[in-house]
Amino acid sequence: MKKNILHKSILTALFTALAVVVSMLTKTDINIFGSPGLRIGFGGIFSAIPAILFGPVYGAAASGLADVVGFFLKPTGGAYNPLFTLTAVVGGLLRGFFWMLIRKKTVKNTNIVYLFII
Repeated sequence: MKKNILHKSILTALFTALAVVVSMLTKTDINIFGSPGLRIGFGGIFSAIPAILFGPVYGAAASGLADVVGFFLKPTGGAYNPLFTLTAVVGGLLRGFFWMLIRKKTVKNTNIVYLFII
């Protein structure tokens, strides 16, 4: 039991660190009328993996930590706003719940078309 929790926590920390590094390296600003309007990065992919593998709690922790650590390592765009972190945590929770629901549906009903209808 404790070994399983430790294993999940270590993998979540590794994916969080990977999300921060990839996010720092791949952020691109798209200018709209001469000012930064949209920022695109690929770090969210790696913060979503713990939610898919381990559930909503680990997904929320990975998303929140990636947001906080990423901001404090390379602050962009002003002061720290905890509401953005709260949004990241809720996004990690929702990803985890969504994948948990899909996993239960695929175990119960093996028909893939059924998932896309609902």
